[in-house]
Amino acid sequence: MFIVFFDTAGRYVGHTKGTTVCGIAGLIDISLSEIALRELLSQMISTLVHRGPDSSGCFVHQCIGMAMRRLKIIDLETGDQPISNENGRIWVILNGEIYNYLELKVILETKGHQFYTHSDTEVIAHLYEEHGEACFEHLRGMFAIAIIDTLQNRLILARDRFGMKPLFVSDTGCRFAFASEIRALKTLPWHSDQLDYQALDAFLNLGYIPSGMSAYSGIHKMQPGTYEVWSTESGRPALQFSGGFHTPVTKKTQHIRSFEEAAEVLAVQLRDSLKMHMRSDVPVGVFLSGGIDSSVIVALLAEMGFSNLTTLSIGFDSASFDELEYARLVSSTFGTRHIEKRLSIRDCLKVAETAVDLFDEPFADSSSIPTLELCRLARQEVTVALSGEGGDEVFAGYGWYRSMDYWERIDRIPRFLRASVGSLGSLVIPEGSWGAGFVRRLGSPAEQRYLSLVSTPIKGLLADCLSSGFLDRLTSIRKNEAWKPRFVAVSPESSHLIDQANYLPDDLLVKADRCSMAVSLETRLPFLDHVLGSFVASLPCSYLRKRSGTKLILREVVKNLLPSRVLEHPKQGFAIPMKQWLSQGLGDLVSETFESAAETGYFNAAGCKRLLNASVRSRKGLEAQLWRMYCLARWITKVVPR
Repeated sequence: MFIVFFDTAGRYVGHTKGTTVCGIAGLIDISLSEIALRELLSQMISTLVHRGPDSSGCFVHQCIGMAMRRLKIIDLETGDQPISNENGRIWVILNGEIYNYLELKVILETKGHQFYTHSDTEVIAHLYEEHGEACFEHLRGMFAIAIIDTLQNRLILARDRFGMKPLFVSDTGCRFAFASEIRALKTLPWHSDQLDYQALDAFLNLGYIPSGMSAYSGIHKMQPGTYEVWSTESGRPALQFSGGFHTPVTKKTQHIRSFEEAAEVLAVQLRDSLKMHMRSDVPVGVFLSGGIDSSVIVALLAEMGFSNLTTLSIGFDSASFDELEYARLVSSTFGTRHIEKRLSIRDCLKVAETAVDLFDEPFADSSSIPTLELCRLARQEVTVALSGEGGDEVFAGYGWYRSMDYWERIDRIPRFLRASVGSLGSLVIPEGSWGAGFVRRLGSPAEQRYLSLVSTPIKGLLADCLSSGFLDRLTSIRKNEAWKPRFVAVSPESSHLIDQANYLPDDLLVKADRCSMAVSLETRLPFLDHVLGSFVASLPCSYLRKRSGTKLILREVVKNLLPSRVLEHPKQGFAIPMKQWLSQGLGDLVSETFESAAETGYFNAAGCKRLLNASVRSRKGLEAQLWRMYCLARWITKVVPR
């Protein structure tokens, strides 16, 4: 077991040597024998070896079974799963890490619970004994959990508050299954590749598929911060009840008296989160982009006494997309062992298709390419890497919050005037041209503006890529677009909450999970500790952002630690030089995929060619739309017979 020691000032002074990130799967089928259940579980879990190459385990109770693949991080000797309580009534599998498991274990031992491992997974079994489904409220960490209660013949599933770890479920009425990735569910003999057109419509608008659905009509992603209890009392799998254990904080704190006091409390919260995230029995590194979020992590770890840190960075041949100089500056400031790699178009062509295929459904975040390469680089050196992902969502770092401020002022103009100007403008400025988004938003209701800032309408060059039959299907389901109400926002503050509930779990955390797990690397996200997140959410908005800048309070915490060049460096993001790469070979790959997709009857080859040509030649940033179409086309060619 690994325990970190700190002195009274919070400085690191040493540790003792000592939970597990993995892939999980399970099912309920009253028609199958135990042997048949184990065979299906074996098929499912064999698709998840990359998530857990170190060991595997399986448990079956009557018609309920679950299995896992394990990547050993904590309790290397006795932490194999599934793990039970003392009497074998409760069995648990965990994908993720429970960072406060040591503290919980001490409490449980005082109540008489006996432990036979040093793992965080066993803590969950005893915690469930004490609190039932309310046990999830006590956990700090990233997790997807499955519990079998053999006394009540129940299966309980839960997913962490921010959605750091994935959990997909499939319910046919007479059979139920769950897994960390869609590919495991696709091994089941009753799986159907029937497409969910509402999910595909959402993808074409957003570039990702929101939780609650998937690209397949028979599979959906569990919502973050929720649990489900499945029973077989009725003679078939049935959802007995479900609930949530996380409600975003919307009420502002009353006890913080000043910005400076809030920064002092935040500094304590950050160090507390980092202490827990550094618990490991294997080497730990830090992703260092050169931006503010990852630099804060390195600065605070160094201040806390963690020496000989390994930092890892990815850059690009294109200078305008490269931040390696800032990463090197942070590394030299704190004396880290720094490892970096510059990506070329040749590297991109090698990894592009692999990166797109990781997600088992359309997913158009092109930064998955450098993220996958960064994870591969890290895995050569460490087994765990800390990441600054989530910093923008917690500390309100996005530029569109300023845009929402701007549109609040424009809304003072009568809507009929704005709508008239917008209608005239759209006649001369087609979608995909400079200014098209502005004129489109002029006549939009305020509650629809946020969605228009973060999505792309399916018209113009984008619609031209799709076959008439595919477009007709998308059009027919739009009157029942259940996903759009989730994106209603009328202020920067409400859009901030929507980002935490949608863009964070369904885009950024999906990318982080799949890219790291593809190479058996665990990524940890200290900014997404829910205690820290709740504190930041309780602060006045002016502590986070003003017209003069973003992440104000985070910068305040490290203003005396980080070089001013890093603190003042404008936000750049993890974008790739797509336009440059399209003319250097990536365009050929995209073109070939479009030609294959046209054979499925879902794509229009001529329209795809027009979008590709426009993306290469136009000054307007059409590359994101092109990549969205490419990702959908590649997925379509794999699931639709030709």
